[in-house]
Amino acid sequence: LSVTLSILIHALGMALLIPAPYFLITIASGMMFGTIAGAIYSLIGSTCGALLGMGAVRYLVGKELQARYAQELALFNEYFYAYGPFILIIMHAIGIFPFVVINIIAGLSTLSFITYAWATLIGTAGGALLFSYAGSSIKHMHSLRD
Repeated sequence: LSVTLSILIHALGMALLIPAPYFLITIASGMMFGTIAGAIYSLIGSTCGALLGMGAVRYLVGKELQARYAQELALFNEYFYAYGPFILIIMHAIGIFPFVVINIIAGLSTLSFITYAWATLIGTAGGALLFSYAGSSIKHMHSLRD
């Protein structure tokens, strides 16, 4: 139950495009489940949520914008098709851009869901492991000196 709840909180927050410090959920997952399991559960939740958020943007406004501004967006779509996955991996990996912003950009593009899923997994894996490790280490601390 706690695994499902952890994944759902992560996924629903991102799917609803709520800007929040999701790394705290990953830290909590590390505390509860250990480094590897906590990172895996966080990656599942964040990737599912990212896909749902991207899909919401795409189907609520993305398709309409693509149809209305097809000529103006042609170069963006071409560039994003060629380099989008690498851009997304870097945006996720450096951690400066909120997931909400990345989901919106991806939703407004013509990038496939499969490509967005693997780019999100690769880009967020390092942070998930780092924060999950931090969480698993916290439970072994007895004072601030540890």
